[in-house]
Amino acid sequence: MRRVNFFSARNFIGFLRRSVKPIGSASATGWANWLMTFSKTKKRILKVMQLFLDSSDPKEILTAREWGVIDGVTTNPSLIARAGTAMEAALRAVLDASPGPVFCQVIGWKEVEPLKAQARWLSAFSNRIIVKIPMSVAGITAVRQLKQENPKIKLAVTAVSTVAQAFLVAKAGADVVALFNGPLDLEQDEPVQIVAPIRAIYDRS
Repeated sequence: MRRVNFFSARNFIGFLRRSVKPIGSASATGWANWLMTFSKTKKRILKVMQLFLDSSDPKEILTAREWGVIDGVTTNPSLIARAGTAMEAALRAVLDASPGPVFCQVIGWKEVEPLKAQARWLSAFSNRIIVKIPMSVAGITAVRQLKQENPKIKLAVTAVSTVAQAFLVAKAGADVVALFNGPLDLEQDEPVQIVAPIRAIYDRS
């Protein structure tokens, strides 16, 4: 399993201040939801860190790419819709602009078959796409069945907010666990606090 965890900008800076001092931060008007992926070892807090820009705007992506700091792009249906073009054209433009993998999310969360059909289509569209599937009973079921059908399909489970959910994601066979950072912070485990136990579970699996 490719064990990866995500944070949005709000917790990103706080995490870095606690974990890797000193470090600077940069911001730009109109840019939001930088996502960080990382894996942790016993000897070092951060072994690998990657930055993914949450955008479907090729101009934004190319600008960030020129900075030389982003590794890929993450997007979702609302961002694709905001692009104002046909879905295939929007996806192709994002893929062309991105320096690496592109996370694309399926629509829906209650029914297994529609999730699987969309995941197959996205995966076939480009081998650089990592398909995001929502954390739900149908989502976990879809991940398990898709991996049994095609072990090479690259899947992420998004909106994960607890250690128990992350464990289910690993059991289902997903390549990426995407920790949710948003309103659920007030009700669920804090994303920063659950990274260590999730990492420990994955290292033992």
